[in-house]
Amino acid sequence: MQRWNKNIPEGTRDIIFDEAQLHESIERSLAEIYRKNGFMQVMTPAIEYYDVFDGESRYIEQADMYKMSDMSGRLLVLRADNTMPIARMVATKLRSASFPQKIFYSQNVYRANSNYTGRRNETLQSGVEIIGGGLKCDLVCITTALEALKSMGVNFKIEIGHVGFFNGIIGAMNLSAEEEEMIRSFVNSKNSVSLKLMKSTPELEIIRRIPLLFGGSEVLEEAGQLAAGNDKAAEALAYVRTLYDILTESGYGDSIMIDLGIVGEMEYYTGVVFRGYMEGAGEPVLGGGRYDNLLKNFDFDMPATGFAINVSLAADALRGTQQKAKPADYLIHFTPALFPKAESFRKSLEARGIPAEYSCFEEIEGTVAFAKEAGIPYVAEVDADGVKITEVTV
Repeated sequence: MQRWNKNIPEGTRDIIFDEAQLHESIERSLAEIYRKNGFMQVMTPAIEYYDVFDGESRYIEQADMYKMSDMSGRLLVLRADNTMPIARMVATKLRSASFPQKIFYSQNVYRANSNYTGRRNETLQSGVEIIGGGLKCDLVCITTALEALKSMGVNFKIEIGHVGFFNGIIGAMNLSAEEEEMIRSFVNSKNSVSLKLMKSTPELEIIRRIPLLFGGSEVLEEAGQLAAGNDKAAEALAYVRTLYDILTESGYGDSIMIDLGIVGEMEYYTGVVFRGYMEGAGEPVLGGGRYDNLLKNFDFDMPATGFAINVSLAADALRGTQQKAKPADYLIHFTPALFPKAESFRKSLEARGIPAEYSCFEEIEGTVAFAKEAGIPYVAEVDADGVKITEVTV
């Protein structure tokens, strides 16, 4: 029987050294931004009951979740999304809190993607949720997202849409649930070719224009013509216009665009939706929007908005651009019997602001060779007579 003790599951990765440091650096900088803006951190279990993700509307297919059972036979899943467990937590632990509540998190999600798709089954997400509120909270959420992407240090854009625009137009068509879902998928992926192959109707001609509705304020004019006579689509468009105008007046015009072809990969979105892109990443690194009905699944009727950043994808995009950590100035070589003397020397260096680390090599030759490889300029050899300093040619 084949043993898999030297392999890792499909869709997962070992993250080591500089790459692990990059992940940690991104997490830390994002957390600083969230805290500065008044968000408080929460953590939820990596294992949840399946029922958390199986509300009146199933937002994530059961086949896409890692499943197991507890000792009583109840179905458990690895955390497949961060928003739904946080909604559960708010509904059960924070019902008596003052709202709106600003929350942030940084934790992994697990999805059982098909083999050989190249997609990760384990990703690190960092994001925020604002529980309660309306337009003001959407503005706070989007500007926090803009600040978060700016911290990455590369070019970025956020595209803003509204699921109500597409839902209003497609809702006027007499379609089955399967047909509506197929068209939604085509629009969300901007698959104009597949839309063109469908049998033409006046309503479908409007749908075919939606993936092309991206850009600046000029998009709103054409979209207004397509929404004529459709109150739901027109209302959604007016909301996007309000958001766009406020953000532009606030100095964010160069960082935002309108994209009415964003119809929401997660079906719990009910209003404004947005995606964030950054240089070096071939797909969105940020996704978010308003979800006013999700908490009803947990018997708590409260509107909400939020976003999540795929830290794993952002780190891939930034790999090779980050500065390596500066090595210590001294590598201290010692024998176990002289460790107290070595520790006293290390503390004297640190008191003067000089970083130092210990060598774990048994022989001085190994210590010197490692210092050269690591770029450490000095080796301090502790012996019975004192400390011998050797300058290393790096």
